[in-house]
Amino acid sequence: GRKWINEGVNLETQKKFGIRYDLETNGIIIPEYSVDNLLIGAKWRNADPDCEMNERWNMYLKFNQSHNLYGLNVNYQNIVKKGKIIILEAEKSCCHLYGWGCCLGVSVNGHHISNVQRTILKSLMCEEIVIGFDKDVSEEEVRYNAEQLKTENMIYKNKISYIYDEEGLLGDKDSPTDKGSEIFKELFKRRKSL
Repeated sequence: GRKWINEGVNLETQKKFGIRYDLETNGIIIPEYSVDNLLIGAKWRNADPDCEMNERWNMYLKFNQSHNLYGLNVNYQNIVKKGKIIILEAEKSCCHLYGWGCCLGVSVNGHHISNVQRTILKSLMCEEIVIGFDKDVSEEEVRYNAEQLKTENMIYKNKISYIYDEEGLLGDKDSPTDKGSEIFKELFKRRKSL
């Protein structure tokens, strides 16, 4: 839909992720797929930016968000090839990255990485896992989530880092992708390692 174009998600990206616009309800429909491309759920998001917080989201097709990584079905090959993954909160952030040619993003639907998501992330055996949560999440909370992803054993050791905006490049509730690709690149460059 045009509404997401205004928020920086181009049409090709919307097509790739199967995003639709529902004229009747003025909503954006975001399907969620498992890593093997099975439709497991869908969310409805109000396209009116001035709507009340409690009117913003709805489940279109109920599913357990904490059991999946949004965007992994689209970015899987690239993530495995490059050995790097970027974990974001929202679907839109994952779509922003894809639209900028960075096919390494997944979204966890919030700022807590569940046990199931952690298992999926560790099974990818990436060399580096980067967490990029929204500005309003405390550094302690980001670090806590990051520490849960650390693996160190005889055959495999990963690097964990996280994006944390100390320079005030983002607004109070912004995701690392909300201010465009240049700001994201800058934040990514300054990411902190555990």
